[in-house]
Amino acid sequence: PLHYWFTLALPGFATMFINVLSFAVYKIETAICMVIFNLFLQVIFMHDCLDELPPSVERKPNIIIFSSLLLMLTFLAIALHICLKLANDQKWQVPESVLKYT
Repeated sequence: PLHYWFTLALPGFATMFINVLSFAVYKIETAICMVIFNLFLQVIFMHDCLDELPPSVERKPNIIIFSSLLLMLTFLAIALHICLKLANDQKWQVPESVLKYT
């Protein structure tokens, strides 16, 4: 129903947009803060609402699958940003084969 759209799907799409937007931020530290804030949003708000869902007999509802995947992608975004931060701090050299695509 419409209640689940406003309480779960709409915030889910908003947090997904924040994940994508964090890769467009120039400063890596700001991007890491954005994704960690996004993780807190997901854990506090979305998973509280997921606990209130009625039980399902056949299979998991799609919104639960979507929010679980979104949580995993948020952790992946945090890991990627931390790797980018380490690469930037240690001045890793980019191979020539990668540079020709930029």
